[in-house]
Amino acid sequence: MVEIPQYVGFVALKHMVKRIILVAIGTILVLIFALNSCQVVKPGYRGIKVTLGSVSNTVLNEGIHFKAPFIQQIESMSVKIEKKETPADAVSKDLQDIKTTIAINYHIVPSKVNVVYKEYAKTPKEAEDIIIGPKVQEIVKAVVSKYNTLELISQREPVRAKIQAELTKVVLKYHIILDELSIVNFTFSTGFTQSIERKQIAEQDAITAQKKLEQIKFEAEQLVAAARGEAESNRLKQITLTPMLIEWEKTKKWNGVLPQVTGSGGTFVNLGLGK
Repeated sequence: MVEIPQYVGFVALKHMVKRIILVAIGTILVLIFALNSCQVVKPGYRGIKVTLGSVSNTVLNEGIHFKAPFIQQIESMSVKIEKKETPADAVSKDLQDIKTTIAINYHIVPSKVNVVYKEYAKTPKEAEDIIIGPKVQEIVKAVVSKYNTLELISQREPVRAKIQAELTKVVLKYHIILDELSIVNFTFSTGFTQSIERKQIAEQDAITAQKKLEQIKFEAEQLVAAARGEAESNRLKQITLTPMLIEWEKTKKWNGVLPQVTGSGGTFVNLGLGK
């Protein structure tokens, strides 16, 4: 009879521990369900709700969104501007091999991320590999083939604008917006590069020779002008050099001492007497 209260106490304790465990398990399950009932779409992203593999027609904006636990999930896709550099090979109109690198900035159309996710790519990186890269290659080949090699050098901006216009139209069909495109570089064959260098050297030599010829011509014209000036000066002197002027020039040099003898015609003769 004495042992019955101890047994009852043990049974009560056992039931209490069991209840605690059940409450803890229930709490954990509630937390799991609660955590799986909502998801946050970060800034710069859009959400795509997927129910048992079926993509919803509704695009979720930034913020917190609710979903059915375990049967629904929310996938996020970036709609921020992404950067991509793509190498491309082509052949010019004059059959020169051209290598170039195209740099682009682009972003996914925010309202169409569910379509892109369902039909084309689950991330912008996949879109680059599946859509953008191949289309860049295709359009560069088509545009470059319409220009000679020298035109690609002298008309680089029109070539870039043409590639951008064509690529913009193509990727928009896949709900991708091309924000900017630039040609990083054009690389030509070794033979063509060397021929361009030789041409530039020849042109520079021609410019140097032309400048030297112009300098020689200028110096010759200066000498001719100087000779003409001197000749004109002598001519004027001959015209104005009269006997009276000669005598006047002599008197400007007279020291005021009268000569001892005068010659015929009034010409002074200095005998040097009295020194």
